Amino acid sequence: MKNVGKYMLHAAAIFWAFTQIYPIFFLFMSSLKDNRSIIVNVFSPPGLLNIHPENYAIVWSGEYQRITVGRYLLNSAIVTSVSTVISVMIAMMAGYALARYYKRFFSILSDVFLALIAIPVHAVVIPLFFIINNLGLLNTYPGLILPYVSLALPFSILIAKAFFRSFPKEVEEAARIDGASEWSLLMRIVFPISRPLLAVLAIINFPFFWNELMFSIVAVTSNDMKTLPVGILAFRGRPEAEPRWDMMFAGMAISTIPLIIFYVLFQRQIIRGISVGAVKA
Repeated sequence: MKNVGKYMLHAAAIFWAFTQIYPIFFLFMSSLKDNRSIIVNVFSPPGLLNIHPENYAIVWSGEYQRITVGRYLLNSAIVTSVSTVISVMIAMMAGYALARYYKRFFSILSDVFLALIAIPVHAVVIPLFFIINNLGLLNTYPGLILPYVSLALPFSILIAKAFFRSFPKEVEEAARIDGASEWSLLMRIVFPISRPLLAVLAIINFPFFWNELMFSIVAVTSNDMKTLPVGILAFRGRPEAEPRWDMMFAGMAISTIPLIIFYVLFQRQIIRGISVGAVKA
């Protein structure tokens, strides 16, 4: 019976892995086919004589209707990296304050962050648009970065608070006895020891910022400022025209590559961060 249970567990793990890997395989396979082959035989792999690697060159250079995926990739990289750094730093400092100071105000503030998590993103898109528009930040990097950070902070702050609740106070007390200020304590002792927390917050926020679509559609109208998810939608074409699925798949494959590289390079930190973060929470 033990062997049967083990085989069933392995079978379930293999099936789960297949459901996760096959869509990625299907994406890259379809990105090497022409549009007609995708429509006629959507699940069949491209033939050896019918492979079209030029799809990537076309979407990268903007040869098709000035849809320049290379420019969109740069915009996404700037917005995602800056938003991730800002949100992680603010979340760590705010989470530390909420975990260490037990005044009534901080308790109410924690409840407010918890309530903000329950508010769907769709409900705040229009108010955020009017705020960004009145500030004159439409079609700018700050016009995307500021809303992204504000949307990610409530959940990130609560995770940081849970982590610092179990952070050893003896280390902080020893540093204060040695004359360390609060800022020096944070930057030289607390934050360097809290690298697992930094990894958890980066894991959560980086894919969210990279794949965000809804607010990007609203806040960006200039072709030069579009992020990658918004730019890829342009391959649908006009309603009366046939969508260019080959171009769309190639664009989506390019947008997936940075995330794959991110997880491959930092897989150890990601696994360690998830496990430590779970224990600390």
